[in-house]
Amino acid sequence: MVKQTFNMQCKLVNTSKQIMTGMYSKLINILIITLLFSASGCNTAPANFVIVPASDSTPPTVGMTVNDSKVNIDVNESSQPVTMRAGADTVAIIAGATDQDGGIKSVKLFAAFTYYKPGQITGPGLVGAPIRQDVSNAKVGESTLKNRFFLYNFDLKKERGNWTSIKIDVWTEGENFYGGTVRTPTVSITYP
Repeated sequence: MVKQTFNMQCKLVNTSKQIMTGMYSKLINILIITLLFSASGCNTAPANFVIVPASDSTPPTVGMTVNDSKVNIDVNESSQPVTMRAGADTVAIIAGATDQDGGIKSVKLFAAFTYYKPGQITGPGLVGAPIRQDVSNAKVGESTLKNRFFLYNFDLKKERGNWTSIKIDVWTEGENFYGGTVRTPTVSITYP
């Protein structure tokens, strides 16, 4: 009985070795094919990628989702400005841009802050740099993303600090590789 169990274990080990050897062989073949494809200079791009063209006269599209536990607002370049009262201490923003035929060079999220106390208002200040951005460094003939998206969270309670209330005006800009830029309308978030 012990000899039969040992023989079965040996057969299982040998079978496992054969399977693993076959798997490694397949992985090596896939790796070789991938390397050959890459080295061939073939200018095809995977599904969410595009080769940066020599010119692109079409503008990108841009969108933004503002979400807390009670409110969800979606805006794009053709929407109207919106004001929302935050129903939670944290608001999540998904900012994104798409250019199907030329790729997205950058997507940027901007914010302007206004703080309130009885008899006192501060802001909004001048808005310079975005609070978050995703930028491609691709050049003509190189592969880049058709879509760029990112998530940004505002901790409204922390941002408000010692002020009575706060208003944050947020918007997203998307730009392609030839200066085509679009932006969402402003979403004003008030808290509390």
